[in-house]
Amino acid sequence: MVNRMSLRFIYGKGGTGKTTYCFQSIRELINQEQKIYIITPEQFSFTAEKNLMEVLDRKAVINAEVITFQRMAYRILNDVGGVINSPITNCGKAMLLASIIEKQKDNLNFLGKTDKNLDLIIRIITEFKKNQITNKILEDRINIIENEYIKRKLKDIRLLYSNFQNVIKDSYLDDDDLLTIIKEKIKESKMFQNSYIYIDEFAGFTKQEYSIIEELLKISKQVNITSCTDSLESNLNEETDIFYSNKKTILKLKEIAIKNNINIAEPIELKEVYRYKNKELKHLSANLYNAQAKKYEENCQNIKLFLASNHYSEIENTANNIVELVRDNDYRYKDISIITKETDEYASLIKSIFKKYNIPVFIDEKKDINQNILVKYIISILEIFAKSWKVESVLNYIKTGFLIELSEQDIYVFENYCKKYGITGFKKFTTEWTLEADNSKEIEKLNSIRLKVVSPLLSFKEQLGKNKTVKDITKALYIFLEENNIQKALIDKINMLNEMGNIELANIYNTSWNLLIDILDELVLVLGEEKISFENYTNLLRVGFNNASLGKIPATLDEVIVGDVDRTRNSKKRAIFIIGLNDGKFPSINKNEGFINDEERIYLKEKGIELAKTTKEQIYDENYNIYKAFGVAEEKLYLSYSASDNDGKGLRRSVLINKIRKLFPKLLEESDIIQSKAYISSKEITFDLLLLNLRKFLNGEHIDSIWFELYEIYRQDELYKEKLSKSIEGFYYSNCPEKINKENLEKLYGDTIKTSISKLESYRRCPFSYYLKYALRLDDRTELKLERLDTGTLMHDVINDFFEVLKEKNKSVKDIEDKEIEKIVEEIINNKLLLKQNYIFNSIPKYVVLTKRLKKVIIRAIKYIIG
Repeated sequence: MVNRMSLRFIYGKGGTGKTTYCFQSIRELINQEQKIYIITPEQFSFTAEKNLMEVLDRKAVINAEVITFQRMAYRILNDVGGVINSPITNCGKAMLLASIIEKQKDNLNFLGKTDKNLDLIIRIITEFKKNQITNKILEDRINIIENEYIKRKLKDIRLLYSNFQNVIKDSYLDDDDLLTIIKEKIKESKMFQNSYIYIDEFAGFTKQEYSIIEELLKISKQVNITSCTDSLESNLNEETDIFYSNKKTILKLKEIAIKNNINIAEPIELKEVYRYKNKELKHLSANLYNAQAKKYEENCQNIKLFLASNHYSEIENTANNIVELVRDNDYRYKDISIITKETDEYASLIKSIFKKYNIPVFIDEKKDINQNILVKYIISILEIFAKSWKVESVLNYIKTGFLIELSEQDIYVFENYCKKYGITGFKKFTTEWTLEADNSKEIEKLNSIRLKVVSPLLSFKEQLGKNKTVKDITKALYIFLEENNIQKALIDKINMLNEMGNIELANIYNTSWNLLIDILDELVLVLGEEKISFENYTNLLRVGFNNASLGKIPATLDEVIVGDVDRTRNSKKRAIFIIGLNDGKFPSINKNEGFINDEERIYLKEKGIELAKTTKEQIYDENYNIYKAFGVAEEKLYLSYSASDNDGKGLRRSVLINKIRKLFPKLLEESDIIQSKAYISSKEITFDLLLLNLRKFLNGEHIDSIWFELYEIYRQDELYKEKLSKSIEGFYYSNCPEKINKENLEKLYGDTIKTSISKLESYRRCPFSYYLKYALRLDDRTELKLERLDTGTLMHDVINDFFEVLKEKNKSVKDIEDKEIEKIVEEIINNKLLLKQNYIFNSIPKYVVLTKRLKKVIIRAIKYIIG
């Protein structure tokens, strides 16, 4: 019989079946009609629910439930009541803090207004809350800190922290405060009274979570906590013990139990490793981080090592192996995972290559919402007003494709005109264009395009008064989107993408509208009545977009999952691919200590402010994550690294590769640098390989007879036979230029050669360039910008015209006075400015000022020549 109120540890190394043991125990307790809760991290909750249904043989149950700490908090608040304000998301938190920084920027010592600093502030406030450091604690500790530099840092944090808390305390609920709020309410709830609790898959706990566990220990019958470790001994050695962090966690939990007179039950030690289906993987798990590691002297069949020439080759080899596993070894895609430290670097390659191989894949990555077309459209509209109608903002606005009345040709014509005549600013865009008036139809069309661009924007501006609040701008912006049918235009784009087969981008567009509305709602919720400029509103909205993410879930259950070794927690898989095992990448070189560095964290801990782990401790955590990642595979483990990155820069292999080669001296390393292994997989990939082998055959090399059989298959395939025929024609193509016949030559250049030394030199350098410039007469787009040549030409022309005027007036240079010189030069320049080719000199105020300076220089030059 279990003692009332007890703590029990279930521990063992990776693969010993800790989770399995928990659910087997739960099966017995369910039959006894006991109340049971399984608490897991968010990313494991789905797997835990699935496991629960399996141990119950898929029968319904009401006395066992899987929850997370966050779900627990909301359940308790709903159960016992209390202040439940509107929740504020990370996006809302970021926008609110950005607004606070803007107001307090003159009072801050270190934290200026940048995206990087905003991220730092969000992280440090979250860190303070998770470690239960309140404004009051912070204020008290600041007063006893002697180090002036650290004190000033903390004052910056406290100023922003206190302002943030003052805004949200009566109106909003920050998720980071949830566990602090419910600590006192757990005992009021009957939810966990006399229950059995299993806390599984955690690698450590925050101070908030420790405090919740402490309360659960007081009211439940038993709290079971799993831990991946080889023992419960407290003699910690952080340098050599891979389980150092977990043992430290166990030590803290024991201290909590002893402080509250909670019985610590006999622990369950699991020694037998069940996960691994072969000796190699079992040996790897036992020895990878073992100071007394033993070598595996047998041949290695289930661990593969591959050296790729580059990242592309590495992913292609991974795809080939996955195809082979699924086709020949009775694997499902869901049985396979890919783990890396460089998800961003590999994501695009994986998508494109796996698409060719018809491999369904889900990449656990954060999407940059700023690249979303709807976001670009919104930001461009606001920037037009924030940046006083700069031409770049207007062009960004029309190029998003939401102005359905404009064709691509209209956009090109509009852009060329703006560039040619320096159209920028409110006045230039809102008054009728008259330049190029010699072509009335063209100028009429240009003004029609201009009105289509400008009219909706002016309508948007008219809806706002002079004193604009966040709510006013947001409301006007929403009305603008509604009036211009932007949601419908977005749906049309989604349908088009679906028809093209670009399902992933279509899904992103599909969720972007709702995400936009959520961000606008939250912006109004937290800052609705604040008066604001368009520039600051745009900046706040950017912050919101930067801190929002498009939710993404796997499209199907049968997919290869790609995840980061630190962020993604894989459950056991039959086959694991660990890619990117290069020095400095896997494991990574962690140099970013954050706003508060390691030395300052140690100092603050002595002063009673214990924060998150130092970078040194994070390295130990990363090693543990790597240990877990290498232990996920049940049957096969594929390891790979590259000799160079995407830019061709050389890469070294990871120290982990050296470790594994020492552990497995007979492990063979394959490489595409030494030999190429051809896989027959999808039609598209195999077709490319067929062409490669046919080229080898034509060059006299020996190829396998299977390629001739494949040639016949593709030759008879309706979809590929023409493509094959054209490709083979290409084998015999000779890249020799053909001579232009006399008739076409005369059309291009005429029957008489009109040339110059510079033209002949141009032909000698590059005949094609000569053809483009002098035959097709192609030229760069004309843009309104002042070159030295323009000023030199103007000065030369004015001086030349000055002496022509004297000649017409029959005046001698000896008789002319200074005032008359100035008058003549003024008239010449003013006349020239009226001419179209000199429009640049009076197009914008900057050039008008320059022209006045040029007048003075020209007058001085003429006086010098005369005198």
